[in-house]
Formats: sequence, structure tokens, C-alpha cells
Amino acid sequence: MLLALSKLGDVDGLEKCFREWESGYATYDVRVSNVILESYLNKDLIEEAKLFSENMVKRGAEPNLRTLDLFMNFYLKKCQMDLALKYLETGVSKVNPKKNKWFPNEESVSMFLKYFKKEKDTEGAEKFCEIMKKIGHLDCKIYDSLLLTYKAAGKVEPQMRQRIKEDGIEMSSETEKLLHNVCPQKVGAS
Repeated sequence: MLLALSKLGDVDGLEKCFREWESGYATYDVRVSNVILESYLNKDLIEEAKLFSENMVKRGAEPNLRTLDLFMNFYLKKCQMDLALKYLETGVSKVNPKKNKWFPNEESVSMFLKYFKKEKDTEGAEKFCEIMKKIGHLDCKIYDSLLLTYKAAGKVEPQMRQRIKEDGIEMSSETEKLLHNVCPQKVGAS
């Protein structure tokens, strides 16, 4: 019922139905709350979503990866990267790489990378790479995006080639080309 009301965009009906469920619950199911949160966030009702999330916690529900993903994606779409990164970091701290394979999804990763390149935000891109490294998702694509961000910002990073090597990243021909701009080798260096 909640999903149907959410898809219809009926926030009032959704809240009413949730209150009825909440009054009779034995154990709090955060998945039910996430339906309400998603509806609020889809309608840009961030204050309502924050208040709802706080009340969820007060009632004993712990935000799960889906909860964090909802907020992260909301802030990504609003280009509020500090907040999106905060939720990403919180999610990463909860991830068990053997059990949770979906966080963050490919679309979210792409949105982060595009933003950093567009804004020439090497600091944000570096922080994002650190987070991806923690969960074993740092790959050639992410490094290429980091290099493109450095190139767009007109910055160099002398240790980049070594970092890529230490991280065990197999370099593509594109990565090699980008490295010439970001991490120029001195004449005679190998």
C-alpha cells in the first residue's frame, strides 16, 4: 500500500497509512520508513525527510544502506557534494564488502565523478577516491576521472603514477595519456 501511494505521489495518504502501521508495529522495519523518506526526497521535502529520519532513530530504527543511499542521491542531484560525501562515508563505514555489493551504485559513482571534473574539484575527487579504495572499488575508470579532474584544473600530481602502481590499477592507454599531463616524467626517468 505504501509503495502504491508513494508512486502516486500521495504524501498525505502515505503519512496517514504509515501512522496506522506505526501505531501497531511490534518491531520497527526501516524498509517501511525508507518508502516515506524516498517520497519526501522525491518531492524535495528535505526538512520533512530529516525530521522523519530523526524520529525513526528515536524509535529504535537504525538507518540502513538504503536510507543513506536515499540521502546521498538527493544531495548528489542537488550538487551538494559535501553532504553527499558525508552520507557516502557513513554508508562505507557500514558496508560489509562480502554482503553488500550495491553501495554505491554505478549511477551515483558517475554523478560524483562528473561533478568533480566539471567543478575542477581535485580535493573532492581525491576524497572520493579514498572512499572507493576503502571498499575495494577504486578502478581504472575512477583513476581516469581523477586524472581528468586534475587536467581540467590545470594541476599536476607528481606521485600519481606511483599511486596508481601501488593501488594495483591496470592502466589503459587513456590513463597513460592523461598521466603525461598530470604526472609528467622528467627526462631520463623511467
